[in-house]
Amino acid sequence: GVDIETRPINTDWSIRDSHRMAIAANLNDYHGYERLIDSMCSHNGFRLDVAGDGPAFNALRQRAAELNLQDRVEFHGHLGGSELDRFFMAADVGIGTLGGDQPGAISWSPLKTREYLARGMPVVYSGDDPDLRSRPPFTDRIPPCENRIDLVKVAAWLGSLRRVEGMPTEIRAFARANLDMKTRM
Repeated sequence: GVDIETRPINTDWSIRDSHRMAIAANLNDYHGYERLIDSMCSHNGFRLDVAGDGPAFNALRQRAAELNLQDRVEFHGHLGGSELDRFFMAADVGIGTLGGDQPGAISWSPLKTREYLARGMPVVYSGDDPDLRSRPPFTDRIPPCENRIDLVKVAAWLGSLRRVEGMPTEIRAFARANLDMKTRM
């Protein structure tokens, strides 16, 4: 779990009209983030910000460059403290693990997904997360495969969430009840 009360809530995403995605991770191949970068070629309305480093960092940055997406995909490297808070506040949706077909993985509970939800942000993810099996409306579970992601559907889903007043507070309440360190211990 995460300490919900130490995370500032991001209410700004619900009143903006942008599609700014955030990844905060120790980047590994099994996260499947190349799917997202490849998907951005066919949908200009999205921007991706990546905080973190790790074994897949250079390959992902190179893939974005090969696809001429440097103006819409930005790699920030490792961020912490207030820099990380500002990173999350600028985002509209958190991107969890997208490669949910990792060999031997039955289910997982990525910290990054909990971090997004603690901040009141909707999440796109893949795979089986036991804490999200109820399929809350502010989570968009996509198939765990190597196919491109339908960003038109993601944009429509995000738009529908923006029409629900108080959605960031509802997301945070879910996180507090189900993902907070105090309730997990």
